[in-house]
Amino acid sequence: MFHGRMDRQIKHLGHRIELGEIEETAKLVEGVKDCCSLYNKPKATLYLFYTGEATSRDIVLYFRANMPAFMVPRKLINLEEMPTLPNGKLDMQALKAMFK
Repeated sequence: MFHGRMDRQIKHLGHRIELGEIEETAKLVEGVKDCCSLYNKPKATLYLFYTGEATSRDIVLYFRANMPAFMVPRKLINLEEMPTLPNGKLDMQALKAMFK
């Protein structure tokens, strides 16, 4: 039985994207402490959840200067802290619950 990909590669606007590549780029923006990129498939929208003092505008401008347009997250959500599971790993289900 096939249940989908185990890695974090998605197909968005006809392009294959590694979500980790978006996260690594976001971490290069001054003021971003931690981040997680997720894909809302029904809405075909890239999300970037992040902590830190950077503004959404700072992040979008950095992405537009350094990444192809199809890799720029459309929804940026600044959090006080990233949700974690009891074992300390990032709780991606809690982040997906924040999709708007």
